[in-house]
Amino acid sequence: MSRRTRVDVSDRERVRIAIQDLKLKGVRQCDIIRMGYSRSLVKTWYNRDSFKDKKGKGRKSKLTAEIKQRIENEIKGKVGIGTRTVAKVLAVEFQEEGREWVPKRSTIKDYVKSTTWGCKSYHLTYHLRKRPFLSEKNKDDRRNFCKHVLDHGYLDPEKRGQEKRSHILFTDESLVQLHPTINTQRINTQNMQVRCQDYESDYESVPVNQVLKNSVSVMIAGGICSGGKTDLIIMSPDTKLSGKYYRQHILPVYLEFMNNKQMFPKLNLITYLQDGAPAHSDKNTLEILRNRIHPPINVWAKGLYPANSCDFNVIEHVWSIIKKSVFLDPRPTNRQQLITRIKSTWDGLDVDYLFKLSESFPARIAESALNDGGHTSYLNKL
Repeated sequence: MSRRTRVDVSDRERVRIAIQDLKLKGVRQCDIIRMGYSRSLVKTWYNRDSFKDKKGKGRKSKLTAEIKQRIENEIKGKVGIGTRTVAKVLAVEFQEEGREWVPKRSTIKDYVKSTTWGCKSYHLTYHLRKRPFLSEKNKDDRRNFCKHVLDHGYLDPEKRGQEKRSHILFTDESLVQLHPTINTQRINTQNMQVRCQDYESDYESVPVNQVLKNSVSVMIAGGICSGGKTDLIIMSPDTKLSGKYYRQHILPVYLEFMNNKQMFPKLNLITYLQDGAPAHSDKNTLEILRNRIHPPINVWAKGLYPANSCDFNVIEHVWSIIKKSVFLDPRPTNRQQLITRIKSTWDGLDVDYLFKLSESFPARIAESALNDGGHTSYLNKL
């Protein structure tokens, strides 16, 4: 480099680093200048601790602490609210207050981007935590159910409580799709997570999930207890889960399983759990469960078991495992391969895992009771 050569903007930091490196090696300023570096450049950066430009003070921002707080109140943690909407709201409010200056959208956007809570937005489909809506009636029903479970000794840590919990049969149905779509309500987005180096800067590293317009799906049904599981029921593609179908093809499997004395040594302690799906709450189905089984069993169904309470039914975790298994290589490519994968996953469920699921029931009830009938943290694990 010749003396007094103008340093290009793109090379400035490289030159500054070179000057500071020469200083660390013991080279004097005059010797560095003789090497061809600008005198003013050497004098400026020879004794600096950093090679970066100092941040200028700039123009004083018109955003006061009060305005920043109002922006935060309008946008932070709210779904579907953008900087454009905030700008419109503040414009109306400031006009009513008689203020001369109104923050523009660009000003609001710059401020939001500079905060820790607003520097990144998350798309609903991928990042929004989904939970079933709980009305006040739902919460009241959940509180009553928790009280019922507590009063009847299911939460007791002693032998009697463990015995009662081991006689609970958790049942449900689930739809398993070959090419699940992320934004459908039939699949939890937890099953669609992927870990890669950097989702945004290295987008090509994210695996592609091919989605068909009419994806192959299989409806399954089953039940689990602390000691084992029922036979898995695979429904045919054209089957509609009605009360009649439930009584003819699904309920007999559960009733046969409940007669297994290895699983349920004391028939009078059996508790049958099902949610309030139309096929379950059919009056003929409830009549069979409550009046035609001898000896009688305890039935947790519609009327006692609360709606929107999938976090109470531990079999939901089994469905989550089965849905995740669809993505294991080699991935199924047709309905028969999908059924084979589902069956192998179901058959491979470990008894110790089923026992741990059943024994998590008291913690779920206790957490919901402490939360005034609200959801439990177990929803995050589905």
